Amino acid sequence: MRGARFEVERAARSLGELLLSLDAAGLPAIEADLVSLLDDPMPAKRALATAGLVRAGRPLKELAERDRDALLSAVSAMSAEQLPASAVTDLMAMVDDGTVDTTTGVLEAARLATDREALFVWLAAKVDPARGLGFDQWGDAHRRAMAALQGMHTVDRADWPAGYREYYLDPPAEEVYLRGEALYHVEEGGCIKCHGPDGRGAEGFPPLADSPWVMGDPRRAATIVEHGLTGEIVMHDGRRFHSTMDPLRQGANLSGADVAAILTYIRRSWGNFGPVVTYEDIKTLPSPSEGGVWKVDEVLMHFPLAYDRLLPGGDAPRRPGVAGWHAPRGGLAVLLGVVLLFNVLFAGMTYLANRR
Repeated sequence: MRGARFEVERAARSLGELLLSLDAAGLPAIEADLVSLLDDPMPAKRALATAGLVRAGRPLKELAERDRDALLSAVSAMSAEQLPASAVTDLMAMVDDGTVDTTTGVLEAARLATDREALFVWLAAKVDPARGLGFDQWGDAHRRAMAALQGMHTVDRADWPAGYREYYLDPPAEEVYLRGEALYHVEEGGCIKCHGPDGRGAEGFPPLADSPWVMGDPRRAATIVEHGLTGEIVMHDGRRFHSTMDPLRQGANLSGADVAAILTYIRRSWGNFGPVVTYEDIKTLPSPSEGGVWKVDEVLMHFPLAYDRLLPGGDAPRRPGVAGWHAPRGGLAVLLGVVLLFNVLFAGMTYLANRR
């Protein structure tokens, strides 16, 4: 039975390649047959029919409203030359109004776009609203921003329009990413046991996908790997997790470079998109004040979510006593102004007192 299904799917793929190679002018003649396949139980056939209808001139949004997954599968199998001229604009509009999945739609728009300037203007408009939001406000703005950053980074750096350097994040070295992936998926003692193969968390354990806890300052997650964690974590969606994580680095004999590789893999997987992590980022980590494992509130005292930002280099002041703290911009000038004003007032009061 499985063999027969495989043959059917292979035949559908072959037919799809043939269909996509046909002159689009001849497709309206079989349009009724393609429409009839939109209700076929096989996803491959629905995607094939959708691809044919796209080439025949059917609007993308109309087909997405009928079967969003089929449309995205069809578009992903097509080249820019096989799609109508309006396809990228239509994809962008469907991402904006929620008709299609943000990440998939963004990546397809980035793959197909020929107008790089228009693409980057659109993508930057999705990143910018999240740039000033602390991770205590984690939500849709951060998810859209990560999808847009991922879309930007599918374009070769040499082809980026001028003016977008601040959005660029260095790519992870392939060997580092693969090392992190392998260590994450170790069945005995690896992260997969508690956080799942897709980073969405196992029963009773918090997710790493779409999680502010693993983004931003890499030392937050690194010190948890080093020393463990206990207490209740409240995620941005209201879910609560109360469990204990053992010190993974000590138990698994991981080096600092191993931890950096694991975090780099996590921060570039499952929709996460953030800066890579190096050993230099985490070589000096704080330790729990009373020994043992970290308590949740202690970690947040050292690395408050409110002071983290998605992109480095933003104006994200850190509290005094936290490594890396700096005064908000203009703070020194304000302080000097206050001192000067106080001196003027004091001198004036002294002068008036002496006149009496």
